[in-house]
Amino acid sequence: MGADYVVAIAPMEVDADEAVMNLVALSDEAAITAVSVVLGMEDVTANEARLRIATAIHAIVGVERRDVDPVRFEGQAYVTGGLSWGDSPTAAFDEVALLGAAGVTAKQPVISEHNARDCLLQGHEVFAWWDIPYRHAVEIREDGTVMVLTDTDRSGESVGDDTFYCQKCGDVEAPDEYDYR
Repeated sequence: MGADYVVAIAPMEVDADEAVMNLVALSDEAAITAVSVVLGMEDVTANEARLRIATAIHAIVGVERRDVDPVRFEGQAYVTGGLSWGDSPTAAFDEVALLGAAGVTAKQPVISEHNARDCLLQGHEVFAWWDIPYRHAVEIREDGTVMVLTDTDRSGESVGDDTFYCQKCGDVEAPDEYDYR
């Protein structure tokens, strides 16, 4: 019995900043599943999973390494691999496999035909982020008011463009009016 040839592939469609934004928007379940499947970790928490994925982003995305090559298929992808006797064949193997499983280096769709309020009315899970890496849940009240649940006081601040993300639709426009608590 000999060594097996194994390859890890992750899309190479976004820069590190956008990959972190995608990680913020990634559901807890998806983060935990990616880490559990790729790294074989059981009983991993959402925070531990996010930390592992963030570490992989900073180790791979936009970093020139000898053990990872950008390869063009229909787009570009990070590729690493080699012969293995049961362990990772390169130092970057687990990280590239984790990025591929989590999908954070893939370009996320931008939907602009509707806004976060429309997604909430359809029962979609929506998040807002103003102070990355923290994401804030967004809900719609019985009176139709869109509320961002945060402990960050934003009164009087100039915050620029607020970013809203729908778990089903990707990036969406901010609602016409919303409040926060």
